[in-house]
Amino acid sequence: MKIMFKFLVLSLLWPLVACSVEANGTLPVPPTNESYGSKPAAIKDQKLRGSVGNLVWNSSRAVGIIQPNGTLMVSISGNDEIINCNYTSPLKPGLLFSIPMKVAEYDFDIQAPNLGHSITWVYQTTEGYQNIISDMVHISVTSVSYDRLNGGLSAKFLDPSNKGLLNGKFEVTICR
Repeated sequence: MKIMFKFLVLSLLWPLVACSVEANGTLPVPPTNESYGSKPAAIKDQKLRGSVGNLVWNSSRAVGIIQPNGTLMVSISGNDEIINCNYTSPLKPGLLFSIPMKVAEYDFDIQAPNLGHSITWVYQTTEGYQNIISDMVHISVTSVSYDRLNGGLSAKFLDPSNKGLLNGKFEVTICR
């Protein structure tokens, strides 16, 4: 009976122990503010640009589609790729995010994902599309009209193989 009880306890605890140990046998170090850095930098008065991984990126066009919940799903192409309301998915690296259609400030921190909105860096490889979710983002919507949304963002990507910063302003054509 004691052996059966020990086996039961060990089998219940094993997933917790196994998942908590890194490949090298050490316990994982929880992220700290130092490892994630401080909040993203203030939004610069420039066209949205920056780099993620080894790619330097300059925004080209931005389009948005109104979602059933009233938010705007935004696609931003880069490096001279043209997207429009008939063709909203960039083939080259670009950004995707969803934001409310109202003038306000929005923040996202991967350590507290329910507090705001992330952006996704999307790029194509020989294996298909790949996504990198931003670790920290500050988005500012400065104006909204019937067919335009203006704003800016500052984003940090802290994935070790795809670190990057994007910062600047953008104008989204709202597709209706």
